[in-house]
Amino acid sequence: MTTHPQHSPRAARRGKHAPCPKQHERAHRQDAIEALLKRGVRGMLTSPEAALLAVYWRAERCLAERSRQILGDNARALQRHPGAADDEIRCLEARMEELLAARGRDAEAGEPAA
Repeated sequence: MTTHPQHSPRAARRGKHAPCPKQHERAHRQDAIEALLKRGVRGMLTSPEAALLAVYWRAERCLAERSRQILGDNARALQRHPGAADDEIRCLEARMEELLAARGRDAEAGEPAA
């Protein structure tokens, strides 16, 4: 029913590291959807395969909707607090400069660096 993972079109695009379990499940679903759609186009899709295609397609739509909502939430948060990240970066940079200056003073005084 599905193609072997090494022969799938996405296999060449995947990295050399093993995917996370959710990525593996998603890649399997996408490969299965592609194979089932090809069978459907040829008119060779059985009822159980059609049911499986529907389940996989709904799972992909659900994942896409959740991703869209998360991206929207992130975009709205950035709009509400546009300078928050910049402020935090400036605070961390100032703290880093303080620590480096203190380390330089300690080195001049002959104290070992922490």
